[in-house]
Amino acid sequence: MLHAMGGLSGSLPDWIVRLGTFLLGLYYAACCLLPVRKSVAMFTSYPDVADNSQAMFEYLRTLDRGLHCEWLVGSDFDPASHDLAGARLYKRASLSAIRATATAQYVFHTHGIYRFARKRRGQTIVNLWHGMPLKAIGAFDPNVPRLPIGDVAIATSDFFADKLAQAFMMPKRSILVTGQPRNDLLIRLAKKSEPNIILWMPTYRSSSTGDIREDSSFNSELMARILHNIDVKLEGQSIRFVLKLHPMDTMNELLADNFNNIEILRKGDPQPSVPELLASSMALISDYSSVVVDYAILDRPIGFFCPDKDDYVRGWIPGVADLFFKSGTMLPNLDALVSFIISPTEFTSRCLALVEHCDDKAAERIWLSVNS
Repeated sequence: MLHAMGGLSGSLPDWIVRLGTFLLGLYYAACCLLPVRKSVAMFTSYPDVADNSQAMFEYLRTLDRGLHCEWLVGSDFDPASHDLAGARLYKRASLSAIRATATAQYVFHTHGIYRFARKRRGQTIVNLWHGMPLKAIGAFDPNVPRLPIGDVAIATSDFFADKLAQAFMMPKRSILVTGQPRNDLLIRLAKKSEPNIILWMPTYRSSSTGDIREDSSFNSELMARILHNIDVKLEGQSIRFVLKLHPMDTMNELLADNFNNIEILRKGDPQPSVPELLASSMALISDYSSVVVDYAILDRPIGFFCPDKDDYVRGWIPGVADLFFKSGTMLPNLDALVSFIISPTEFTSRCLALVEHCDDKAAERIWLSVNS
């Protein structure tokens, strides 16, 4: 049963998993017959207490309108790791958590809820997702067995609203062009920050957690060679160059090298939050990551280093790649990459087809739309 709630060992026989999912689905359906708990908002995210759900929570708990906030968290979650004052916590793999989710008036999620969850009358499920869709997700990916549920979802532009409607098989009128709540904090931090780093945030190719994938031959050995070359070329330069690895990337364990002129932030290392890193950066280097869409609102230089562009098999949603890469400049080789690090190209990187709102009001727009 616990496996069917999305979180535990895959060593159970398939028939037990299927039976557990079926029984928990019946329990969830029974809970949906209970009255909706008015003015209760349930939040869930991956990792626990993060991303758009965390930003939405932080906005809503400041409204002081009698709204009660709750969180679904993993069994190993440390409540002291986050400021969750005023919120009730439920262990995700528990019957009480299922009941609480089925009866909350509002549910906000970034990666889906339970695989057996369903929509019900009197409840509003808000799919905040965890970035705009670049690579094949949802209905664009034939390997996805089920779609995340939501009464509404959010987008940063009309262009992405159209793609999300297709990916989640939702009417386009249900996609709110509000911007992402996590970027409210980014805008506020950027106004107070003095940018002093060049930031490299590549997406993962080979993952060790979550959605296990192998999307290209670009591996830790190739990355190490590139970094050694960059390290030599940055010698004597007064540049703080930071490589932030994706938390799902196998390079967190495999890239063991240390460098004189490159700071590597691995999963589990003490480090600033992603909004803090973005706000403190003079320029961003990435590849196929939706962090570029976040960064575009800052109107700072963006470089694309994609040494495996022809080898990358994840697949793009039709029509996205050309528009996406227009928000920055392509760095076709190591020399171009180093040149960008030393002297980021000065140009306007904002692409209004990707981002329509460049303020700190996304969470407010979502809440007003949900309650209109």
